[in-house]
Amino acid sequence: MPSRSISIINCGPDPIAIGSRCFDRFMQIPQFLYPKEALPLQALNDGINRDYLFQCLVVLVDNVPAGRCALYKNPLLRHHEKSCIAIGNYECTDDAEVSAALLNEAKKLAKEAGAQLLIGPLNGSTWDAYRFDTQPGKDLFFLEPYHLPHYAKQFEAAGFSTLADYVSTIDRTLAHDAPAVLKREKEFLDQGFRFRHILLDEYESELDRLYVFCRRAFAKNFLYTPVSREVFFNKYKTIKPFIKEEQVIIVEFPNGKTAGFVFCFHDHACRTEKRLVLKTLARDPSPETKGLGNVLGNRMTKYAAGNGYASIIHALMHVDNSSKNLSGQYSGEPLKQYKLYSLSL
Repeated sequence: MPSRSISIINCGPDPIAIGSRCFDRFMQIPQFLYPKEALPLQALNDGINRDYLFQCLVVLVDNVPAGRCALYKNPLLRHHEKSCIAIGNYECTDDAEVSAALLNEAKKLAKEAGAQLLIGPLNGSTWDAYRFDTQPGKDLFFLEPYHLPHYAKQFEAAGFSTLADYVSTIDRTLAHDAPAVLKREKEFLDQGFRFRHILLDEYESELDRLYVFCRRAFAKNFLYTPVSREVFFNKYKTIKPFIKEEQVIIVEFPNGKTAGFVFCFHDHACRTEKRLVLKTLARDPSPETKGLGNVLGNRMTKYAAGNGYASIIHALMHVDNSSKNLSGQYSGEPLKQYKLYSLSL
């Protein structure tokens, strides 16, 4: 077998400002690895968190691009008091030698930067794309993590082990209006809570209120770190064209402060049935909102049943996290599984 040259290009500690040509090459890598029709799906999860971007690496085989990854230095990202660096935006050809070269360089740079733990795939924070689908291509739904099947195996071969498990479930029964849930909903209404749909004509104002709420509601979530208002706004402005007002419910305390919300969207990736995706369900952590998750889940399940949907997906829930508990009786049966990895340095 003829010898080949495997080399790594490092875009530097300030990859956007210093190495614009290198960064452009980094961003073009998916075009070399994915079929043309798959690029729009890959691009939906290809955002760069500019708050924390630290390094961009490109691996070449005989000077031809074959893979990439980004390192994110998020100072608030810690696990069991260990300092962490995130590895994300990972793409690589199905070649063990190439992936090993790329991941070994990432490990070396992370260790030199003082990290005790390398976590990935994670594009900077849990606000961004993260996790590998362990069954890529099966029942793909809209905005789900999208990547090539061998990525998880390459991480495992490089010594990464499972840090957290996630699950997406599917509810095909669309059963709703359980008496106990309706009773709790009436109690909220009687207390002056307000249920309303998002106003897309006032989208920036709505995002501003949700940004403040999310920082409070998600503060105890696994690996949570705050994100800047700019990054939050850019993320949700991108998906505005896919949002329907009736598929987002915001709940307000009697004083007008946000008490919770549920964010759903039509599954544009599904061609076999009409599916709704429940992406985010959250409530204020105060005792007054106990039961609100089930009320919101019931409302969206009733909406799906009344609008011709065959199923509703509860997306990307941490197996041990409150998001799974909030979905309650409406989450249905397991559909997909995902993993987040870590490596001690």
